[in-house]
Amino acid sequence: MKKQFFKIKFPKSFFSRLIFLVFFLATWQIIYYLRVFPELLFPSARAIFKAFFDGILTGTLLPSALTTLNLVFQGFLLGATIGFLGVGLSIISKTGRWIVNNFVFIMNPIPGLAIFPLCILFFGFGHNAMRFILVHSVLWGFLLNVLAGIDTMPKIYKEFGLNLELSKFRTAKDVYFPACMPYIIPGLKTALARAWRSAIGIELVAGVMVGNAGLGWLMTYQRGILDIPGLYASIIIIIIIGLVMDALFGLLEMVTIKKWGMME
Repeated sequence: MKKQFFKIKFPKSFFSRLIFLVFFLATWQIIYYLRVFPELLFPSARAIFKAFFDGILTGTLLPSALTTLNLVFQGFLLGATIGFLGVGLSIISKTGRWIVNNFVFIMNPIPGLAIFPLCILFFGFGHNAMRFILVHSVLWGFLLNVLAGIDTMPKIYKEFGLNLELSKFRTAKDVYFPACMPYIIPGLKTALARAWRSAIGIELVAGVMVGNAGLGWLMTYQRGILDIPGLYASIIIIIIIGLVMDALFGLLEMVTIKKWGMME
């Protein structure tokens, strides 16, 4: 009997993305050799990857990325916590649901950068202004997603909680929360993506003013000194961080809603 060794199985999407990456790099190099754009603005893939690894080794890229990530996760955790409290209020009280709905209706369309001048007036130049904008970026989209899940939840789930005579807290925890999980995880994923984009945008516009030497500030500095390969290298690390975040949420979906049979 032949021994079966452990084999790593890669998903089909892995190979399709690998093929796309090879095609993309080949296309990039062809455009570079044809000199469609000036070399200063369109460096070779080799120069970009050299700038990327140099930035990692010299300690330029990673500290900037960690600075941005630290603020993003602070805003994300605070925004998500307030969001869950808002969802709980919406479940236990019709008046609370009316209040939360109106806040979401008013605040969700406002971009984070639009309230940046007001944040500076209230909080001054510093991390507090940035945290407030990140909470704003996280909160309303997350609430909108989860409240939509509550509205589309089958009526039998609500009746199940009533038949068992569960308290409002236990109904929210044991009925609403599991039933809305297919909306909660995508809501958190979207909220984190919005916070990440807002953080980079604020740093690009006013990284120095908010006392933040994050990725956006680094990209502004690289643009100022015409370090174009370094600028592309910063974009690469943003892509990598985004892919890691997406993979983590994919793992969370796998151990929750996919495992529970709530997603096809």
